[in-house]
Amino acid sequence: MNYPQLSTQTIKRTMINTFAGYDHRLVTSDTTFYDMQNMCTGLYPAISTRPKRAKVSTLTDARGLIAKDSLCWIDGNALYYNGHKITGITLNSSTPKQMVSMGAYLVIFPDAVYVNTKDLNEYGSLGASYELPADNTVTVTVSRQDGTEYENLLVSNTPPENAAVGDYWIDTSESPSVLKMYTYEEIWADVPVSYCTVKATGIGAGFKSGDGLTVTASKNLGGALPFGKEGNYSATLVMSAVTDDTLTFAGIMDTAQVVYNAGDITLKAERRIPKMDYVVESQNRLWGCYYGLDDEGKTLNEIYASALGDPKNWQIFQGTAADSYIVSLGSDGVFTGAASYQNRPVFFKEQCIHTVYGDYPANYTMHTANVRGVQKGSWRSVANIGGVLYYKSPTDICAYDGSIPVSISAQLGDDNAVFSHAVAGANGTLLYIALRSGNTDTMYVYDTQRGIWSKEDEVTPIAFASDSSGLYYITQNALMRTVYTQAAGGTPEQEDIAWSLTTGIHGFENPDGKRLRQLKLNMLAEEDTACELEVMYDSSGAWIKIADCYGSGLTKCTSVIFIPQLCDHFQLRLSGYGYMHLVSVTKSVLYGGEKR
Repeated sequence: MNYPQLSTQTIKRTMINTFAGYDHRLVTSDTTFYDMQNMCTGLYPAISTRPKRAKVSTLTDARGLIAKDSLCWIDGNALYYNGHKITGITLNSSTPKQMVSMGAYLVIFPDAVYVNTKDLNEYGSLGASYELPADNTVTVTVSRQDGTEYENLLVSNTPPENAAVGDYWIDTSESPSVLKMYTYEEIWADVPVSYCTVKATGIGAGFKSGDGLTVTASKNLGGALPFGKEGNYSATLVMSAVTDDTLTFAGIMDTAQVVYNAGDITLKAERRIPKMDYVVESQNRLWGCYYGLDDEGKTLNEIYASALGDPKNWQIFQGTAADSYIVSLGSDGVFTGAASYQNRPVFFKEQCIHTVYGDYPANYTMHTANVRGVQKGSWRSVANIGGVLYYKSPTDICAYDGSIPVSISAQLGDDNAVFSHAVAGANGTLLYIALRSGNTDTMYVYDTQRGIWSKEDEVTPIAFASDSSGLYYITQNALMRTVYTQAAGGTPEQEDIAWSLTTGIHGFENPDGKRLRQLKLNMLAEEDTACELEVMYDSSGAWIKIADCYGSGLTKCTSVIFIPQLCDHFQLRLSGYGYMHLVSVTKSVLYGGEKR
């Protein structure tokens, strides 16, 4: 008869010296950690305490941040460039700001103001308007393109007799009237484009030649304006010439000149900037999107582009490559974000991504991908790293290369479903993203090259911006640098950084008779670093201190040895203050069992 025999027990040692960061799933590997605080993967394959951050400036009411040649930020209703307040610009401090760079210009929405960062004395509003004072007269004249009047201009519904070469005639027999010129062939030839000049004190002071203006009046300006809404006459016109007191645009009148006395007419000229939810720069234009009601109560679902190289003009439609652009969409839902990606404007909704292809308005085409887009409220989570867009979707964090978004946040576990808000920035190949759960924002870092996560501490960034010296972010009351470097300046954190590492569950049960006998943690720590090792047995919720240890300097390893008691499973937590990096974990495992 054969009886069961116990096998010879052997102890095998294995070393883990490559750590794969944060993994908050129920089942984790020995190379990852179920939870952590203020750790980073900058010394990969080791895992270490994050570097200290630096405070660059103290703020009172942070609203926006961008990096151009220097950092620009908004504090309350004031704009700062390279640490200096720009006088003359006062912003509405009650709304978050979108700061967009376009060449030398910095444009701020929703205030729709701009400043030239090469000449800080050049600033102002993108939009402009003029309204005729009640005591002013208005003169409207058929003119040349530059606003000068014709010397020999006749008006009739039949061809004038005894005409001389160079005479002009407004033919009122047609509707609308037609401007004609008497030629050397002794015929009246149509003038290809006719112009009208409106003269009123100060009417052109806020505009320039080439502006697209909406002109609205209670009279038709001698036939130059068509009938519009609400009993007014209105048209969107491109100005061919502007002086302080005149506006000239393409059009024709029923007479050579008409004069409106004070009080006889109301007149308004506007360079309008459309309502926009999100704004980006692409192809030397500003691009924006809007979903909602306009001023007249009409529902809009549109994407806009400014005129080429001109952020002030959004109403120029002359059939040229420099025109403005507008398109209506059929997708449902509000816009949730926008980005410039591969020199193309990209607009997000939660359930789709709209991309505009083409080089100029005549060949622009819209492509819509019905994939998960940016989560509502997380428009500042969009970051470009290595030609890939990263953003927070309603269900996860995505990497988007122009095809199908790919999830990168499996290691965040079930928390993916509860994160309600995100703000992100790029620091080299690292994605810094603050994720909100409940009322708490926590900073996570994703290494895009290695595909591993780390977790830092609770911090609530409003916006990120990066330049050659690193990544910056603003909170409500401070401008911070994510990683302090002496050369870049700023005041580093004074307190030692509190950090922790919590393992996943280690189980003793094994059908092959395997049992963990000992764990040895080897770490390099500064001399003033203090830490403790704790254990939780069988998910009891109670952490039991095992050992205290102190750093012995970064040139010598500090070891902590743990021998577990009999239990079903356990977790370990290593925590402390100061700087350290975990070099390796050595496991001693007892193997044995029945054999027949």
